[in-house]
Amino acid sequence: MEIELTGNDAVAVVAVSGRIDAYTAPEVEERLMEAVRSGRGVVVDLSATDYVSSAGLRVLITLAKRSMSDGFAMRLSGLQEAVREVFEIAGFTKLFEIRDTRDAAVAELAAS
Repeated sequence: MEIELTGNDAVAVVAVSGRIDAYTAPEVEERLMEAVRSGRGVVVDLSATDYVSSAGLRVLITLAKRSMSDGFAMRLSGLQEAVREVFEIAGFTKLFEIRDTRDAAVAELAAS
């Protein structure tokens, strides 16, 4: 698994490649919180993520709750079909703002 933190003045982008499971979830959570502390909107790019376990879902729910309580905007982007299916089965597609591409998510947050 690899995590890349990039972005611009308005948006932090956290791109995760590989699997988010019980082993990798703590590192993903740490990097997401780093993005949150930047004070910008957060885009989580999952276009190179091929698996998300319940531990990974917990990390993303924690981020969503934090965005609501702290008032920052967040988007998920680029969900692969297998990951999207997990989100749909878990009912998470209703909880998250999901965009097809990283660029679309970044543009939306930068404009807000």
